[in-house]
Amino acid sequence: MSLLGSLTALLVVSVLVYAVARLYGAAVHGSESALTRLRRALYVGFVVVTLMAFVATVGAGGFDAFGDGALGDLLTLLSMAGAVVVADLAYYLGLWPAIRATRDLDASTAWAAARVGRWLAALFGAFALALYALGHVPVGSAWGVLALGAGIALLVYAASGQLIRVSQSTRDPEEGERERIRAACERVGLDPRSVHVIESETTRWAGVLVRGPPRFRTFLVGSHLLAAYDADALTAQVARAAGRARRGYVESRFGAALGLVAAVVGLLAPVGDALAGVLVGGGLVLGIALLWYGRRVVYAADADAAAATDPATVAETYRTVADDAGRSLDGGGRIRRVLRVRPSLRSRIARLEERAD
Repeated sequence: MSLLGSLTALLVVSVLVYAVARLYGAAVHGSESALTRLRRALYVGFVVVTLMAFVATVGAGGFDAFGDGALGDLLTLLSMAGAVVVADLAYYLGLWPAIRATRDLDASTAWAAARVGRWLAALFGAFALALYALGHVPVGSAWGVLALGAGIALLVYAASGQLIRVSQSTRDPEEGERERIRAACERVGLDPRSVHVIESETTRWAGVLVRGPPRFRTFLVGSHLLAAYDADALTAQVARAAGRARRGYVESRFGAALGLVAAVVGLLAPVGDALAGVLVGGGLVLGIALLWYGRRVVYAADADAAAATDPATVAETYRTVADDAGRSLDGGGRIRRVLRVRPSLRSRIARLEERAD
């Protein structure tokens, strides 16, 4: 087979998943649970479509045209990543008309394609480069591979704020916005190294993200939060994000994921009985412990937000933010609620209301 064969396979997969997504979106649009079902279709669909695109394009044999060697391997991995991005984007655009109508978004298809395509390219491009590094940096042993993998993970963590900037449309805050952000950060004792605004008026995202290691924090805030919410709501969101950052919320999620991956590797990889037992047992214990810790951090950060403002303000802010973004207070289906680090918004708001009483 040739490179043309892989391109043809990608075209077939992309057209197929686009058509299926359009049909599904039309079927669920207008139902009471339309937004929940569309989100579920995105989560599940991206996994399925990624596998379909990978199997179809690799099976067609076109990537062999890049040859062997370091350059050939790099081109192969980047081409595979590009194929997955194209197929996933086609699937998303198939769902886009239903998403736009359900959320009443004033946005074009071109805007959606650019926004999601940028995010997918950053995600799979970084993954391809990480695989390339693992395969080509001389490490000498399995322990060296693990050390390199840990180094890549630390690099991703340290640069997480910049990675978000690459995958999202961001800008520097205007003078008035900078003053509001500074005042909110001072109220909660947060001193970020850099501050950026994520353009979120179209999607009505009103969140705050604090990423990166201490003393190198990157602060990112949705433009919709600055434009549509008052100072107390902004302070509540900043306090919540700062509380999570101080307690290592992102780190706990990342560690839980690594623990579960280690358990899967122990079950499936030929690493020997002793090491397999350590990976499975240790990975499960680590994953479960960090999932539990992450949930406690969420509640503690909510308490920080309540202390910086008041519980009633935080509860109302959470409700309004969720409504603006079209998110359910229940946090999805039963299985998803169990596996998520964050407890549902409904349970968090209930705790805040208890504090208010």
